[in-house]
Amino acid sequence: MLLPLIMLCSSVIVFSVKSPELKTGDSKLTVGTFPDSLFNMLTMKNAEVMTAHDDVSPEQIHGKSIVIDGMLDTLGNDAVPKIDSLMGLCKFFDAGECHAHLSFATLSSGLQKQLEAKHPGLRIRKDPKQEDKSPEAGLRTIRYANLRNALLQESLSLGTDYVMMADLEGNVKWNERTLGVIINALKPENEGKWDGVSFLGTNYYDWWAVRCNATSTNCWRDEPPTCFMRPYFSCIDQAQAIQNSSGFLQIDSAFDGFAIYKTAAIGNCRYEGRDPGGGSATSPAGPQDCEHVAFNRCLKKAGKRFMLNTGVAEVKWLER
Repeated sequence: MLLPLIMLCSSVIVFSVKSPELKTGDSKLTVGTFPDSLFNMLTMKNAEVMTAHDDVSPEQIHGKSIVIDGMLDTLGNDAVPKIDSLMGLCKFFDAGECHAHLSFATLSSGLQKQLEAKHPGLRIRKDPKQEDKSPEAGLRTIRYANLRNALLQESLSLGTDYVMMADLEGNVKWNERTLGVIINALKPENEGKWDGVSFLGTNYYDWWAVRCNATSTNCWRDEPPTCFMRPYFSCIDQAQAIQNSSGFLQIDSAFDGFAIYKTAAIGNCRYEGRDPGGGSATSPAGPQDCEHVAFNRCLKKAGKRFMLNTGVAEVKWLER
């Protein structure tokens, strides 16, 4: 049973159906507000635990190219091993065919030079200035959408076969299991089954990004919120029931730490953190929706296939 806990694209809040407040340990948040500071206050302890299949291991991908887009608040010493492990994906591509564009709010120029020298194809930059001057521009999903779009625009100019959008906060373990799941989806026998693809995780957390079909709603806009009601996420159960890593279930949206897209399928699709339905004045998310939903649904509207792969990456809750 899914506990009353919901991951908001990259962070989590607990909802109490008995009170118009969000419970955050010794703090509380009034409905209708959703400050960025909330995301650093919470300890992640519960997620849907999934059994990892043992039928994948990474192997070489020839004749294809990929760019990884990722962002993190600070480029410090603690980010180095995360970047090193993420860049491990490149050893499975031909030389010069794997790139990464990573964006940071603050960074160390020394570490930047060190990492770029260590990993060919890696480019690190500071977050661009916010061009969105709207009153909502500082809200988390809207800010993240603008950052992801800036990275995406740069990456599309490379003309790679694939773009992988990734979170670098540590939720995803970029180990052999995760890399094997990624490579398995890129194999010739699987690559033709999707235009965009997300994956299951050993601790699935990103429920806000999940939209199983066209009728799936922004769970924070629903009254009462449906983010903790398991029937609303039946596609996750359906995918989990397939006991191999080469199953693909067509859905509207998902993320859970990373997703891969065929560059040719992206077209004019971009990230958007505003709820197209206007949000709700009584919702803790206010006017927001998970930024991945608009992007993934745009692909579907253009006749592309966004799929949930049954491969189980190693993903965990972060203790903050």
